[in-house]
Amino acid sequence: VDMANGNIAVPVTNVDSDGDIAKCLLCKQLLNEPRTLPCFHSFCLQCISRLDQANNQSACPHCFEKFVVPPNGLESLLDCGFVGKLVDLRRIANEDIEDRRCEICLKDSAAGYCLQCQQKLCSTCKEYHPRQKCSKSHTVVGLGHTSMQEIIELSKNTSPACAKHPTEIAASHCMDCIQLICHACHSDHT
Repeated sequence: VDMANGNIAVPVTNVDSDGDIAKCLLCKQLLNEPRTLPCFHSFCLQCISRLDQANNQSACPHCFEKFVVPPNGLESLLDCGFVGKLVDLRRIANEDIEDRRCEICLKDSAAGYCLQCQQKLCSTCKEYHPRQKCSKSHTVVGLGHTSMQEIIELSKNTSPACAKHPTEIAASHCMDCIQLICHACHSDHT
C-alpha cells in the first residue's frame, strides 16, 4: 500500500503461485468443493468457511475485496462453472498412484470416476454404482487422459443450469446472491 499516492497493490489473478487455477489459493491443494467469490477467486469450501462473517460481510483472503455473504452462508456460494469442471478433469486425468484410491469403499484402487458424485470408484463400486436407485442416471468414466478428452467433448455440449431450476439453462449470474439464474428467475433478481 502506497498511502502517499493512494495506490493499493491488489493481486487480480485467480492463479496460484505455480500458475494453477485448479488449486485453492489458501491451502494450495486441488480445490475440494470449489467456491468462487464475486471477485472470481476460488477456494475450497472448508478453507472459505473459516472466513470472518461479521454483519453478513466478509472479504476475499487473496485480494481483500469485500462482499456480502449470501443469506444461506458461504456454503451457498457456487463455483464459477469452469473451475469445478477443471478440477473434475484434473482428478480424472490424475495418474498419481497415491491419489488413485476408491473414494467410496476406501479399499481398492480407483478404476473410474462418477461425474455427478465427483468421486473415484474402484472396479467393484463402479459396477454397483449404476445399479443403485440414487445413482442410476450417473455417468461413470474411466480414469486417465483418454477419459479426460471424452469429458471435454461432453462438456462442450452442456450449458450451466439455474441454481433454483436445475432443468433450466442459466441465462445470467446474479452477483447479489451469487447464483446462476434462468429467465424465469430473472424477474426476481433486479
